[in-house]
Amino acid sequence: MKKRIKIGILILCIFLLLLLPYMLIKFKNTHTTIQYEKPKIYIDPMSSVRFLNFEFCAKYSELIIVGKVIKKEQVEETITAQPGTNEYGVAKAAGIPFVKILPRLYVTVEVEKVLKGKLDEKQIDVGFVVFDPQNHSDLFAMNPGEKFVFVLTKGKNTRPNTWYVNCPNRFIFKVNSNNTVYPACWWYDERYKRKYFNITLDQLSEEFKRIDKLENVPMYDDVPKEVWEKYYEAESESQTKSSSEK
Repeated sequence: MKKRIKIGILILCIFLLLLLPYMLIKFKNTHTTIQYEKPKIYIDPMSSVRFLNFEFCAKYSELIIVGKVIKKEQVEETITAQPGTNEYGVAKAAGIPFVKILPRLYVTVEVEKVLKGKLDEKQIDVGFVVFDPQNHSDLFAMNPGEKFVFVLTKGKNTRPNTWYVNCPNRFIFKVNSNNTVYPACWWYDERYKRKYFNITLDQLSEEFKRIDKLENVPMYDDVPKEVWEKYYEAESESQTKSSSEK
């Protein structure tokens, strides 16, 4: 009888040991999903009142890939306005040089699948401006080994052999271990969340194909009411401050 009990306990211990790795992986994936389901969304009402439309950026992108991050680096780059651009015209009219120092994030990506466009390289560099250095939740951790869907374009007068995220909104998707995706929290609102949150990679690929067939895609999303309220509030405070200083 005691021998049977010992054998039963031994079998139970072996079962629990075999189950432990699965439970750890399951907990890790759940923890990651929860972390991004409730992101901290930062909005500057003075500069973010108009959001570029996701369908517009996807349609006019040159390349959409699924890629695994190999390494990453954040650098500061000096950007000078080029003749013929709106920025150059404004700077010239004001009599000032248009020079900006911008933080930029670069990641080296191992290409696993091309969803749109043509690409011969198996490894590329992807870069985008970090518009909000105080709030890194929109960038994900982007640890080596993690997979993302990148919507890209080839930049002009930029670092050679580098692709850039097509819009300042950074329309990128994190790919889960179960092949579902969810969008970077920088840009999604409730409308996008309902449509793109935790759908499969195949469903997202079909969505890109649908978008490519669209005509007259608007460049901007409608501005949420609460953003306009913040904008007018900030504008009113600015005018009040200016009046008091005179």
